[in-house]
Amino acid sequence: MGVVSASARPRPAVLFLRRTIALVVLAAVLAAVVAGVVVLVRAFDGSGTEALPEMAAAEKQAPPTPQPLGAPVTCGPDDVEVSIDADASEYVAPRRPLFTVTVRHVGRTPCLVESSAVGRPVTITSGDARTWSSADCSTEERTILMARGDVDEQKVRWDRVPSADGCPDPGDPADPGTYQAVAALAGVDGTASEPVRFTLEAKPEPKPTPSSTPSSDESDDSTDETDKPSDEADKSSDETEEPSDEAEAAEPSDAD
Repeated sequence: MGVVSASARPRPAVLFLRRTIALVVLAAVLAAVVAGVVVLVRAFDGSGTEALPEMAAAEKQAPPTPQPLGAPVTCGPDDVEVSIDADASEYVAPRRPLFTVTVRHVGRTPCLVESSAVGRPVTITSGDARTWSSADCSTEERTILMARGDVDEQKVRWDRVPSADGCPDPGDPADPGTYQAVAALAGVDGTASEPVRFTLEAKPEPKPTPSSTPSSDESDDSTDETDKPSDEADKSSDETEEPSDEAEAAEPSDAD
């Protein structure tokens, strides 16, 4: 058996270094195994899915794509909502219907709205017949810029007289009956409001007033009362004549 020289034996420092490296590698392997076990446990019991909704919400809340800068355009049906309300459901002549037209901006970008009587017409119909429109006899212009959340209201009153395109001479007042009014943006399809219905009532007939002519009985009574003073007048005249006879008796005769 050969003899091993002292120089061939590993030094204590080298042995210590080798053992340290082995322990570090073993600890890393154990840590990896433990982490894998934890991930598997969370995957099975569902606790690892808590972060998924947050990630999905973050993706849904991504900032909108910037719009190119430029001149604003006219609002479309996806940008605005139009509604109309009446101040009553019945109108007795001569009361005139009053409507409130509301435009609400619901889009993402600012746009232009023609808010005049021509650009925002109120049309009244009776059945299938067109009766009146606020745009028939108006020439005003009113363009406004609206952004998301803006609201614009306009009052429109109908004088109960039909109208037509071109504003011809007005005719007779509209007949009593049921009508409906609709508001919209001119030239923009899909912006018409829900109709509002109302009724025109005729002016009520005046009630007859009690007659002031006295009845025949009252006339007779008044005639009798009128005749009574004449009898009393005759009596008074007789009483007046009596003192005249006594006066003649009291006068001295010529003989005396």
